[in-house]
Amino acid sequence: MQPVLRPAPAPLMKQTPLHAPHLPFESIEDDGLPSGPRLLRPLVQAFEHNVLPEALRINHPELLRALQPVPTAGPDFLHLWFKSLVLCEDSRLWPAARGDDPAFAAYLRPLAEAVHCQPTRNDEHMVWTLRTPTPKAAGETHFIALCRRHDDTTPFGQPSATAHCFTLEAGRLAGEAFLCEWTPGGRHVQHGVATTLAEEAFTAWVCQRLAAPPRGQPRHPPG
Repeated sequence: MQPVLRPAPAPLMKQTPLHAPHLPFESIEDDGLPSGPRLLRPLVQAFEHNVLPEALRINHPELLRALQPVPTAGPDFLHLWFKSLVLCEDSRLWPAARGDDPAFAAYLRPLAEAVHCQPTRNDEHMVWTLRTPTPKAAGETHFIALCRRHDDTTPFGQPSATAHCFTLEAGRLAGEAFLCEWTPGGRHVQHGVATTLAEEAFTAWVCQRLAAPPRGQPRHPPG
């Protein structure tokens, strides 16, 4: 069964000026909320909030191939963009065979080329920070951090207990961003408002989250 596309939560505040949609792959939705109309980019949302977290959770080989100990870029993640296309069609967010549109390749190219991945190694985890396409709507990401322990040997298709996916998501006000997480169980958790959009600061925050003990437990066992 194909997963249902999960919306990225965002506060209901006055939205920044709308970007013109790239038809027929994007649209404007006006659901009557006080925040006003919003831009919908199904392919971007599927890539950021469904395909990447799920691929990390099940140790998908195409993702692991792209997550190298050296920086990687857009073409390494192309297979996952096409998985996002399939998800859009299966979820009926797009008409069937939209990927066959001759204009699709031109639409996809700048999105794929915008992705850059910077690895960071700490004592227990590898953290791959992805710079994603510039967000144009609330809930789209500035950065995504894909994390797993060095000793994780979970086979493909099995859920990993050490995989973590953190996001820095755009809000509905200019310059506003939220520090969030897709948990291994598929919940979207908001950890707070970001004070900076700097990649280094986001990666440092992720490393701190990974080093923190579970809530209610001491950092060091009592002697």
